Amino acid sequence: MILIADCSALVALSVCDALEILDQLYQEVYVPLSVYREATVFGKNQATQLHDYLLGKVVQMDCLLPSTNSSELVVGEFDAMALYDAMQADFLLVDDKHARKIAKERNIHVIGSLGVLQIAIKRGIISQIQPYLNKLRSSHLFFSDSLLQDVFGNQQ
Repeated sequence: MILIADCSALVALSVCDALEILDQLYQEVYVPLSVYREATVFGKNQATQLHDYLLGKVVQMDCLLPSTNSSELVVGEFDAMALYDAMQADFLLVDDKHARKIAKERNIHVIGSLGVLQIAIKRGIISQIQPYLNKLRSSHLFFSDSLLQDVFGNQQ
């Protein structure tokens, strides 16, 4: 299975030391060049970890995303959706609520960082969710308690 990733979800997985889970769940993981550049900006949180993880996973492409107002998306989201189409990927990894909505309207199969952790639990890749959630909660990232409850229920 092919996964195309956007920056915000990659940052979340990096924060909780879960990037390697992607490689255990998906045969191929790719990002467009714009996502790589956004994720690895010098001084940005998790830039070094993401640079190391994304080596060999960056795709430069020249294609346009049909039937979507590009002003509704940031460049990385736009390019990730275009790469999803170009590679006929199986999933788009994205956490941004608005981008997820647009992707779903385009019949793109989306998964978020929390969904990746949820699948990892179900497949026995990780045994406990709490260490990952603790790292997310202590970071600059925000996941509402209601979202965490919806995704993980009593596991948290």
